[in-house]
Amino acid sequence: MNRREFVALGASCAALFASQASPAFQPSAVGGMKLLAVADRRYRDSVRFAAAIAGAGGSVMEIGSDIGTLWFGDIEPRWRDGGLRLAGLTLPSDLFVLERLADRSRSATVYAGCHDWRGPCSQHRLSGAMRLARPLAAIRTGGLDWPRALGKALAAETILARAETHHLSFELAAASDSPKYLTSWLMTLA
Repeated sequence: MNRREFVALGASCAALFASQASPAFQPSAVGGMKLLAVADRRYRDSVRFAAAIAGAGGSVMEIGSDIGTLWFGDIEPRWRDGGLRLAGLTLPSDLFVLERLADRSRSATVYAGCHDWRGPCSQHRLSGAMRLARPLAAIRTGGLDWPRALGKALAAETILARAETHHLSFELAAASDSPKYLTSWLMTLA
């Protein structure tokens, strides 16, 4: 395990365990929350994931070169209007920055998935306070369009008061523009 994997895993685990004390983590808190996806246009997988969120009735915003501008100019005003579920398939560093910006918002990262193509086969590690059967099936059966299937599955999931973790390894080719390591995630902002 290298430093990047350690930091990504540590941040995901810390967010999941810290979320259990957060009001945003409670299942009843997500009922009327708007769904918003952030997409990194550099990566087709990120765009496909966001398109699935849009297809489930959510909105999509593009991550530009300045996440702070995205947060303060677009995400935070929507959150202030009353709760928000925020999702993405991005670089781990994007999730890290968004979590730091969301710290004051009673936020909780309720799901995090690590998708790694750096080895001989693709590795997927999913952790979340939800049933992970649908997200796992989306990755396993989605083929090259797994990001769209995963986005659709996450948009439909209900947040629970218990956490699950699953690991999945199989032959799945990375997209040609893939950075070889992406993180899928779902955050609630109460």
